[in-house]
Amino acid sequence: MKQIAFLMHKSFHGRFRVKEFIPFFKNHGINVELVRVPDNILSRYRNYKRLSDFDIVIVQRRLLSPLDLTLVKSYSKKMLFDFDDSIMYRSSRHKNHHSWSKMKKFKTMMKTVDAVIAGNTYLKNEAAKFIPHEKIYIIPTIVDLKEYSIKNYNETKKDFIIGWIGTSGNLDYLKSITPA
Repeated sequence: MKQIAFLMHKSFHGRFRVKEFIPFFKNHGINVELVRVPDNILSRYRNYKRLSDFDIVIVQRRLLSPLDLTLVKSYSKKMLFDFDDSIMYRSSRHKNHHSWSKMKKFKTMMKTVDAVIAGNTYLKNEAAKFIPHEKIYIIPTIVDLKEYSIKNYNETKKDFIIGWIGTSGNLDYLKSITPA
């Protein structure tokens, strides 16, 4: 049986990128384990050593420090990176979005992994600056409509509710559509 480890800093980051796919993997004979990255360096090292038990290690969303990246790569048979956000830039609340340190970590991550899973075309193009296109796959973030049903709004109803699956730090972006 194939084994995949998703290396995650916080479990809620993967609720739509990872957890929605677990039943699919299981139905296809693939065992999935969510491996947390603890804050404590010794606990992290113990978790990293376990990665050699897996066929594929997928680092989910977080750019690793050079030491962590080296350790994870050394224990991984195949290492992928999955992201669905512009993590190579600063938050848009900053006047200058470019961050030399984030871009350096992003570039190093791209050059280290065996393949990349990007959430959209924009992110694929960002990754393609450092890794060949054929090693980048687009998998959009999904929502299971069996769990979150679509409401039927008729034309006479004026109000409707918008769901937000992003972080609270990005709620400011909804202000631009409030008048609508």
